[in-house]
Amino acid sequence: GVFASMNGSEGSAPEANLFIQLTQRDERDRSAYAIQQSMRPLLSDFDDYREGDPGLDAGNFTAHLTEQALRTLGDPEALLDREEAFRDRFFRLAGGRHRAAADAYALLTLARHIYLSTRFPDRRPFTEMILDLCERRAGRRRGSIS
Repeated sequence: GVFASMNGSEGSAPEANLFIQLTQRDERDRSAYAIQQSMRPLLSDFDDYREGDPGLDAGNFTAHLTEQALRTLGDPEALLDREEAFRDRFFRLAGGRHRAAADAYALLTLARHIYLSTRFPDRRPFTEMILDLCERRAGRRRGSIS
């Protein structure tokens, strides 16, 4: 499950430890719960709890925002301000050393959305756009060999 505190105090050991210890497998068909605790919103989903690289959580979450922005708003960068706000806070708590992993997991999650878009009729119109987005983010163009 995902556990993210977006408004915790800087350097708060319990929150920082939770970021490092709790990662999720995937969020497909899972419920996420917003919890308000002492003026600190928390996002929590403990289905399939695993310990692992916190970059997985950050990358998966931001890729889902990107895909949703593309599918519902027609622009993969329409929610970029929210992605950046999440990433800024996440890396302050979990540590910037997870940034490269988060970027890699975001790309992998978007690539997975290529497949998912072929499985759901309402998402099929977006397959090509997600593929193009993945190729741009991977730094390659379709048809090129390198």
